[in-house]
Amino acid sequence: MVLLGYSPLSITNMLLILMGISLSIIDIHYYVVDPVLSKLFYLAVLTSQLPNIHIILPVIVLLILLLINYFLPGQLGFGDVKLLVMWATCLSSLQLIWLIFIASSLGILFILFMNSLSSERIEKIAFVPFLTTALTVVIYLF
Repeated sequence: MVLLGYSPLSITNMLLILMGISLSIIDIHYYVVDPVLSKLFYLAVLTSQLPNIHIILPVIVLLILLLINYFLPGQLGFGDVKLLVMWATCLSSLQLIWLIFIASSLGILFILFMNSLSSERIEKIAFVPFLTTALTVVIYLF
């Protein structure tokens, strides 16, 4: 039922967003994607999505992100890579492209904004909150 632009989320989408929020909080405080928590959430997501799991897209995403990490070492955290690969099993390629574009744009805008406020340059950001925000937008729009 759609009422004033609102449509109920599937269990999978709710789990993905909850996973992102939980991991965002940890990433903001510790700059790490908790491997145990992410695997527990991912197991729940897989269970809810079982017949509709994408297999090829996550492999492609992993290879592309590993290639980027090879040519630009230290610029992308491996926890972010694992999270994107996990989410790729539940998203379409179009959704994933938009997710990466939106998250990257938000991260760049955040860095520019914070650098304009302070004389100290930001060297490192927690990227999971931007990924989670982008995931939420993508789930609602696509």
